[in-house]
Amino acid sequence: MRTFGIIVAAGVALGLILGYVAATVSANKLQYEAAVLVVEEDEEKPASMREGQSTPEASAPETSFDFGVLDKNEQTEKGEHDFVITNTGDGVLTLRDGGKGCMCTSFAISRDSLKKGEKAIVKVKWDASRGGGVFNQGVRVVTNDPNKKEIVFNVHGLYTAPVLANPNQITFSGVSSSSSHTRDFKVFGFNKTTPDGQPFDMQILETSISNPENYEISIEKVGLDAMTQAEKEQRLFENAVNLFQGHLTLKSGQPQGTFQEILRIRTNDAQIPVLEVSVEGQVTGAVTISGNVYDKARGYMNIGSVSTRNETVEMLRLTVVDKRIINGETLRVASVQPDWLGVEVAYPDEEVQKTLPVKLLDVTVRIPKGSPQGNFVGPDKEHMGRIVFSLVGEEGAESEIIVPVRFAVGP
Repeated sequence: MRTFGIIVAAGVALGLILGYVAATVSANKLQYEAAVLVVEEDEEKPASMREGQSTPEASAPETSFDFGVLDKNEQTEKGEHDFVITNTGDGVLTLRDGGKGCMCTSFAISRDSLKKGEKAIVKVKWDASRGGGVFNQGVRVVTNDPNKKEIVFNVHGLYTAPVLANPNQITFSGVSSSSSHTRDFKVFGFNKTTPDGQPFDMQILETSISNPENYEISIEKVGLDAMTQAEKEQRLFENAVNLFQGHLTLKSGQPQGTFQEILRIRTNDAQIPVLEVSVEGQVTGAVTISGNVYDKARGYMNIGSVSTRNETVEMLRLTVVDKRIINGETLRVASVQPDWLGVEVAYPDEEVQKTLPVKLLDVTVRIPKGSPQGNFVGPDKEHMGRIVFSLVGEEGAESEIIVPVRFAVGP
């Protein structure tokens, strides 16, 4: 691991902390809103909530944890914190994973069912090794408390380091596959001198990204006057010595679905030889996906924990904007993972399709009774189950629509 030196003089420490407080206030709102996902209304209330029966109550006295201002190094860049949920009601309280705001965060719930007075621990872990600056992430726990259907837990703080990217996570949210899209970023350098006391001229030596055929990357050194007004107002950036302007372009023609990449920036700074920046996004096209268990913000089906003793059935809705007839020849299930996952597409009547530009396809997803026990919950998309649909374009070219499926099969 890299060991990072102190990037600011002691006299600037107070300014950093004041800047952190201001930055955290605005970042909390943004990240909180990003982490909170819409919860669909149940068609029928659980038995514990029906009239005349006991009702669970979820109580969480602490939902936010501030780890403060830290010099980023191998001891501080990873951390964890325990939050507590107590059932203060009379009914049985159930808890389940409702998603997280970033792949740099993970969490586990110690118990999924609580009787009155019982407690569960929500252990939140974070990994800030791919960036510095303001860190602010949320995770969500979904409950059957009718008055508190979800609880969002947030961890935040400020990491200082000799080299920082702003933003430290590049997001392509809901971009179209038919055109290219560019996101701008900056790299700040704070070291003024080399270890032997000579003036330090920071340089970007190389940039790379996983799946490079999908991207174009450019980065150039610019003057400090290229900082935005918002950056100038943050104490975190006011002591920068070197500044680079970067552009990351996602090329057109990408497969529909979510993606996660790592942008690596190699520098001549001995303390930060490689700066890693998270790149995430979702590519849309002629098909949009919805459903009660489809998490639009994260781009996957979130089925949760199921039992091998029962069949589990969930639904997806594909909305297809196309003048052609949509059937098994124009849109089909290309593959599933694991291979025992059942997926069936119901195509609308073709005579009805002729009168409508938009086609609505219902997709049934089955986890069969007797399925092997296993974990397909991530945290990364490649560790989830998945459904791949193939869509044939008007000119005959096929494109893929990838739907990750998050679930775990237990006894």
